[in-house]
Amino acid sequence: MSKVAVVTGGTRGIGRAISERLVKDGYKVAATYAGNDEAAQACAAEIGVSVFKFDVGDFDACAEGIAKIEAELGAIDVLVNNAGITWDAPFHKMSKEAWSKVINVDLDSAFNMTRNVWEGMRDRGFGRVINISSINGQKGQFTQANYSAAKAGLIGFTKALAYEGAKKGITSNVVAPGYIDTEMLRAVKPEVLQGIISTIPTGRLGAPEEIASMVAYLASEEAAFINGRPIAAFFILHIPVMKPVLAYSFSKALTTALLGGLIVSLPVSAQSSALAPAPQEQTDASEPVFGPLFAANPIFQDGLTAFQTLDGRSFRLERRGNLTLFQQDGQTEVWALETVPGPRGDEFLKNDVGRLFVRLTDLGGVILYSASHPQGMPVDPIAEPEAIDRPRFNADMSNSLTLYLSLRTGHPISVSIEDLDHHTARWLQDAARIAGESLVGNPDEAADIHRLEVRTGSVPELDLSDEGTLIVYVNPDDRFEGRPSSDRVTIFLKNRMAS
Repeated sequence: MSKVAVVTGGTRGIGRAISERLVKDGYKVAATYAGNDEAAQACAAEIGVSVFKFDVGDFDACAEGIAKIEAELGAIDVLVNNAGITWDAPFHKMSKEAWSKVINVDLDSAFNMTRNVWEGMRDRGFGRVINISSINGQKGQFTQANYSAAKAGLIGFTKALAYEGAKKGITSNVVAPGYIDTEMLRAVKPEVLQGIISTIPTGRLGAPEEIASMVAYLASEEAAFINGRPIAAFFILHIPVMKPVLAYSFSKALTTALLGGLIVSLPVSAQSSALAPAPQEQTDASEPVFGPLFAANPIFQDGLTAFQTLDGRSFRLERRGNLTLFQQDGQTEVWALETVPGPRGDEFLKNDVGRLFVRLTDLGGVILYSASHPQGMPVDPIAEPEAIDRPRFNADMSNSLTLYLSLRTGHPISVSIEDLDHHTARWLQDAARIAGESLVGNPDEAADIHRLEVRTGSVPELDLSDEGTLIVYVNPDDRFEGRPSSDRVTIFLKNRMAS
């Protein structure tokens, strides 16, 4: 006797491919849909599924729809929660409606459908629940706080169900597709899409059929021991190093299906290390060795110092002549701070736009200034601090940053970095990364930027062409102080936008 499978959103894209594959495997398939009657009937005729129209975001509608399916096809053995929509917007512009609608269709629907088949599966001692998540549920995505939250919720939902269903013969798993060739992805601008494809080892997008084969396996008797697993249907790229991530070992055919797409693991915060150059053993012997601040100031007697705030944040200071380097733990940017004399022999350490970071008292005390503590707060020293990070050369920085900016800003931004020797180019690359993070952190100001160019110059400065090219000038001989800070880039962008 044929088993019965329900696929929500089963008449288009990945859902249609899943429906078609399950039909080929001998299932009686009910494909649900919400809108296009003509397309649904065409799907039914072409692949041999039964179609049912109801709103999966409505619990009562799901109860009624499932009752109709079971009356026509029989008890439901397999449920594939695939239905989903997007309603993208930067979070500061996202409406309550956009948030609620996506959560309702993409996450609430899984509860609505699963709850209405769960007791029947328990009574019969068999069931397969397969939820379709997304790479964005694992890494997040710019303009998709709603979608990413819903898809992440599916993963937690699945893991909880796995505990509850195991003893009753019900397995619950989740598939997270990468970049798959569907109507949704084909709507992406061609130049951005090509940038994505260029990073996929197979040189192509994943096919819906490859996701369908994974779902078919999880629905089968052979997958009875797999439960509560998020199955990653993608390659993961930690720029610039690529490696495959497989959540479970499968047969050769299934492994092929698992490698159908790509996930670019990009930073969530604007001060992330995802774009930091790969570590290298070689250092620049031409850099001067740091020395003490003043003999009278004990905190710099050994050149490098570290401190921790009362709320657990830490940072490091390193004096280099009249310049002090500053790096907060968890951030990649190194700030080149200049000394400004203060009252009573104190020193103020400020960046290139005059932002105050640190005050050094004549008695050896240190006060940190931040957005949360504009009046300053004292800090405690940390023993044996780690050295402040130096930028390192990354041969693929231009391509990596192009992909990163295009994905995070939602529009193509190409990156061009002047090609110098490895020791010199790393400072231009560091400036490109800093400018890129500023663009990501200021999406409104970055909307008209289509190209980022980094060139050598006598002094660090910025320019913006009428064609939307942001030009960053760097003096690599001056190292940290030879490139504009992120504060300077941000202020420049905001001032140009205001004018």
